Parts: sequence; structure tokens; C-alpha cells
Amino acid sequence: SMPNVTSIGDRVFSYCSKLTSISLPKATIIGRIAFSDCDNLTSVTMPKVTSIGYSAFSGCTNLTTIYYKGSATGAPWGATGAAVISNY
Repeated sequence: SMPNVTSIGDRVFSYCSKLTSISLPKATIIGRIAFSDCDNLTSVTMPKVTSIGYSAFSGCTNLTTIYYKGSATGAPWGATGAAVISNY
């Protein structure tokens, strides 16, 4: 969990195999390719994000669930096997 983070820059966590789940309760911006190729990432919670860069989650082969209530288009942002859940 990153409770006070308000934005994630481009490529910040790409290829980070240590991440298994992410909670970004205050974040509003996720950069391009921010979490790409995080092969152990299984879930992401980002209720307030309004801007998500292209392919933010591309190559996240185990990402199955994105909890999201924001307004950014393009879901699931490169995570082809992930379901986007808004009613949580």
C-alpha cells in the first residue's frame, strides 16, 4: 500500500518482480508503462485515478483484478487478462 502517493511517473515500477499487489488510495495519475512487466502483480486498487498512461500494466501476466472507480478510458490499460471491477 502506498497511502500518500498521489502520482506514479512513467516506468517507475516496470520489471519490479517484488510487487504482488498495489493499493493507491490517493493517486490520481499513473504514468506510461508505470507497472509494465511486473510478472508477480496480481491485483491493483486505484479508486481515484483519472489519468492512466498507455500500457501502464502491459506484460503483467498474472494481473487478474483491477479495482477501479475512476474515469480514465482504455481499461485494462494493457493488462489483457485483467478484469476491471468498479463496484467494490
